Amino acid sequence: MSDEALLQYRRVAEELLRHHYLAQVKGTTLVEEAQSWIAIDDKIEPFEAINLVAQVYGLVRVESTVLGYAAVDPFLPLTLKDQVKAILRLDLDDAIANVQITDILRLPIAI
Repeated sequence: MSDEALLQYRRVAEELLRHHYLAQVKGTTLVEEAQSWIAIDDKIEPFEAINLVAQVYGLVRVESTVLGYAAVDPFLPLTLKDQVKAILRLDLDDAIANVQITDILRLPIAI
């Protein structure tokens, strides 16, 4: 894997953490480059890594609403759908190419 792959992985993970938990990667294990490489080598998707971070640090998931942010079920894990949305928000065309087409086909139409 290339340094570009590491950068994209970390950008997607950071976006997921920021968007769904209003948190930053700083202070988590994902800030360490070696940990990100281990996750990539073990084929742990960014959304799965963030689910682990949220569990370890006891983060409460939030969602954007018309009135701002609202807490949601803290046990509701992030999914591939959340990751695809993060990739689209970041406009990372290369990263979306790494998502399996069969996974995309299982997503609801309105992502």
